[in-house]
Amino acid sequence: MPAVQMTYGTRIRPALNGMLADTVGASIAERILTEPNGAGFGIVVSQDPTMDRGVRKGALGGTAIGVLVRDVTMDGTLLIPVAGTRGTVDMYDANRTVPVVTRGRVWVVADSNTTRNGNVYYDSDTGLMGGSSSGRAATGTIKFTSVPVNGDTLTINGVAFTWIASGTPSSTQALINPTSLGLTLENMVTTLNASANGSVSPATYALNASSPDHEAATEIHVSYDTVGTAGNAFTLATTVAGTTLSGSTLAGGGVGDKASDSIVFTVNPANTKKIVLNGTNVVFKTSPGAGEVQIGGDLATTLASLKTLLNASADTEIAKNVYDVTGGTTLTIVSKTTGTTMNAYTVTTDVSGATVTTATMTGGEPDTTQLVGARWLETVNAGELVQISLSMQI
Repeated sequence: MPAVQMTYGTRIRPALNGMLADTVGASIAERILTEPNGAGFGIVVSQDPTMDRGVRKGALGGTAIGVLVRDVTMDGTLLIPVAGTRGTVDMYDANRTVPVVTRGRVWVVADSNTTRNGNVYYDSDTGLMGGSSSGRAATGTIKFTSVPVNGDTLTINGVAFTWIASGTPSSTQALINPTSLGLTLENMVTTLNASANGSVSPATYALNASSPDHEAATEIHVSYDTVGTAGNAFTLATTVAGTTLSGSTLAGGGVGDKASDSIVFTVNPANTKKIVLNGTNVVFKTSPGAGEVQIGGDLATTLASLKTLLNASADTEIAKNVYDVTGGTTLTIVSKTTGTTMNAYTVTTDVSGATVTTATMTGGEPDTTQLVGARWLETVNAGELVQISLSMQI
């Protein structure tokens, strides 16, 4: 039988995602997970308005009520013994009874850099938590199963870093500790964080074990220092045997969603017909004046003129959006800003045969939402384990 594990740390890891830090003053509520595809540990859940005790991840249900607690028994046990249906490892399946901590201290993985005693913000869609109110940082993980050998490389955003067995390492090298994977990874993390290379320095590198437990580390966590989508193009690669990357690039960086709407036209607008954008009239004319749309020989030509006029407009309400035309028949309207404010932006028309998709724009979500009653207990980088203190009112 092949060996399952070859290297061991001198200490156990301090915690796992979703684990209670202690039970002193902790309050756990039992709820039913109504998330169709299940949910992982250590994320914010909200009250499902369609079920009294139901919860969904993030703000998909509505008001946040707490954080999903880890269950060590989630090991693929049989859900339906007769049918042989098994649960998913390390996450809760839909319709399970789940423990939600509403008061106490719990370990979570930070989705962006945190500040001790700072506010906790969560992503409305995923329930992941971070310290930024303006978005999420891209992150990635490199998981190792054995000590790298001489000449093995870790390539960060196109820059190769090499493990060496002996000698004095250069700025792109790290020494191997032949008896300790954790200390070998620590040497590489030190090299990466000290790098002045502009392709490497935009990210921060950390182990999955806190000091002085570095010997127990088996992973390198990479977190882009700036929230937003830019970090999603930051690449990872390695030649170390048995190593698993979370992906070829970092992932998860982003900001909130922008509200949108559309108007579908079937015929060329008649003279003096209009669309109304949050109270501002935009009129179609055969002989247009300032701020009016020239009616063309066909619908596609008219909508092209409409698009140009709207995107160039200095009107306060019109200028809140970006406009485009698809298929020669549909005007698309997308907010320039994220957040829920633009979900109240109204769109109407009196053009014959034209249909507005929704009476107000929809889909706008905040970058992140503050988890009221929660604070960070440590300052850490994105991708690292950290405790939060909860005092939720439900």
